[in-house]
Amino acid sequence: RRRRHAMSPGAPCARTCIKAPAPPPQTQPARHTALTNLFTGRPARGIVNRLMRELGPLSSAAPEFPLATAAMAPLRAKAEAQGSGDFAPLWSGQNVGGCRAVSATDLTKVLALAIG
Repeated sequence: RRRRHAMSPGAPCARTCIKAPAPPPQTQPARHTALTNLFTGRPARGIVNRLMRELGPLSSAAPEFPLATAAMAPLRAKAEAQGSGDFAPLWSGQNVGGCRAVSATDLTKVLALAIG
């Protein structure tokens, strides 16, 4: 009899390292997360960065979905060109402090063994 397993894609606590496109580097280790609507216009959990600190994570000034992403694009592009994640959406679960960096290949192997 085969056992079925359900898993949320966000369940593993890992930061996967995928070759392209690379996320912007962070200058400090992630410590805090918050619900924010600044990047998409709808609430989602992200690692607190400069934009969230300066505007507050939930802001009535954020454009509504789906306009927020396009509104942030120029500022995000300029910051990322300078190696900054200050204005990028850094999506995360609640346990950001317990995460570790791992390649996508290694994470896939671990998950396959866990459900195997």
